[in-house]
Amino acid sequence: MLQELPCSLTSFPFRPTMSASSPEGAAATVTAAYRQYFPLLRNKCSRALGDMAEAEEVAQETFIRLWRSGLALRPPGEVVAWLYWVSTRLLIDKLRARQRRQPAEMSAALQDTTAHPAPSIESVLQVRQQLQALAASLPAEELEVALLHRLDGLTQAEIGEVTGLSDRTVRRILTRLEARLGPWREEER
Repeated sequence: MLQELPCSLTSFPFRPTMSASSPEGAAATVTAAYRQYFPLLRNKCSRALGDMAEAEEVAQETFIRLWRSGLALRPPGEVVAWLYWVSTRLLIDKLRARQRRQPAEMSAALQDTTAHPAPSIESVLQVRQQLQALAASLPAEELEVALLHRLDGLTQAEIGEVTGLSDRTVRRILTRLEARLGPWREEER
């Protein structure tokens, strides 16, 4: 049975098992990070993508980049922040690529729903399209902060650590995001 994974950057007990100053140590560090964080990153990506295969692809690519980057030689806290940052950037890239090819798929789905009317599906598709439009309109930095906050549940300080932004900037981005979501929340009522 899998152990419950921590949800906060500050609670991650990542400790390399040997000195990372040698190639063997770097490999052991990447292996230890993979064992500990792959399930966490895969689950994060799966929640955003809704597809476990794509989520695994993004998580694997994150660790391939860790191996190639040589960052395994860095302190564990930097490695964890880097893993979050890279996986979030790859996730954003995957969502944007999906959105570029999705209009035709959405059109086909809408045509299918008109053959079998189901208002709940239409409303779900409408909300999904609105969220995709919002995601496409956000600058990459704001989308990254939103994903780290909403999907990963990171605090403002943790987001700042992962992204390198100040707490004030993170707070400002989240405030703008809440303002953009405000009209949608009012429609739900």
